[in-house]
Amino acid sequence: MDGVPSRGELQGLPLPDLLKVAQQLGVDITHVHDRSEVIDALISHRRAALGRYAEELQKFKIKLEAQHQEMELAKKQYQTTYDNVEQAVIDRFAQMHDQLLRKEIEVRGQMAYLRNNGDEVIADCSSEMEREIAILQEQLDRCTSRDVDILEIAPRTEPTTVTVPSLIGRCFEFNDIGNLDLSGLSVSLDMHTSSRSLQMIPPGAKQNNNNQQYQSYGGGGHQNDSWQGGGGGGGGGRYSQQQSSMYQNPSAGGNSGVDFLSFPPDQSLEQRQGEGGLSLRNVDTSTTVVGTKANEIFSDGFHVWKVRLDNIQGSLVGMIDASNMSHTVENGFFWSPIRRDVLGRIGRAASTVSQIPICKNGDILKFSFDAAEGTLRVAHNGADRGLLCTGLRDYQLSPCFVFSGGEGVTVLQ
Repeated sequence: MDGVPSRGELQGLPLPDLLKVAQQLGVDITHVHDRSEVIDALISHRRAALGRYAEELQKFKIKLEAQHQEMELAKKQYQTTYDNVEQAVIDRFAQMHDQLLRKEIEVRGQMAYLRNNGDEVIADCSSEMEREIAILQEQLDRCTSRDVDILEIAPRTEPTTVTVPSLIGRCFEFNDIGNLDLSGLSVSLDMHTSSRSLQMIPPGAKQNNNNQQYQSYGGGGHQNDSWQGGGGGGGGGRYSQQQSSMYQNPSAGGNSGVDFLSFPPDQSLEQRQGEGGLSLRNVDTSTTVVGTKANEIFSDGFHVWKVRLDNIQGSLVGMIDASNMSHTVENGFFWSPIRRDVLGRIGRAASTVSQIPICKNGDILKFSFDAAEGTLRVAHNGADRGLLCTGLRDYQLSPCFVFSGGEGVTVLQ
């Protein structure tokens, strides 16, 4: 805030000095007739400046609250995913324990059956061997006994053959030790911290022309700024607004910057940050339609963003009125790169829309929004295709996408 003397100091200043202060502050004193009116004009000027400053403070507070809301959602997701993984680990080991218990009972039953069979075989072999030994012992006893007439016993002169049992084999052994490998079970934590610069520009201050790049937290478990089914808005949270950056209009032949877009977490929307940009995809492969709007809000300046069509058929791209809490297709301008039709009640589709070539997966679209002119242009694979929409002045607009089931794009950052 610019320095202004206090009321007492103003009252003690000579009138020429008082008029000089008013002139330095840009206070209109054309219709002022005396020093009290000059002081009142200075006070009114300061009151108006404080009012504008308070308004900017309130806007900045909303931004910080939106950032805090995202942090709370990330904390909730952190705890929820931990509980889910912990329960999955418990269930997996409980399942493994049940399998091991059932297998142990089965194997012990097999061992008992084999043991019984083996015991019977050994018992039969032992009995047969003991019987043969008993026969031979009886003959030996007769040969060595003094109670028997030796002449009554004649030794055999032919070979004697006795069939006796024998045991061969390795007895009990593992045929298959079984698969108890759990090396594929692993747990990881996918979480990182990043910084988001929120800037408050006081009334009358010079804006920085450098584009502010914001990083947002990925993942999420809520439904914020989204559509499910045929339309109908998602939650009514507050949204962070990026300060406008001034870019030179590419149609005038200069270099242009590319805005960095971030999106709120949504359980139906997969967000993956790669080297090329931010991938957005509707993870629901059914007929569910999911919409998402960027956190950044454009109300002035010139803005450019690029999109690669990864997998789209019925998806829409466009801009939506961020000031309207009813986030439906009717409150924006949407264009289908495949069907080339337009939807929404904001703006007017340019006559050249039907002349834009039908897009296909892998194509790159560049959108250029001029808030002062209220126009949205599109370039297709580097070729300028002219205006897409007009009549977009005096709106607070955010880039927006509506994805059919399983479809998605990559926002090139």
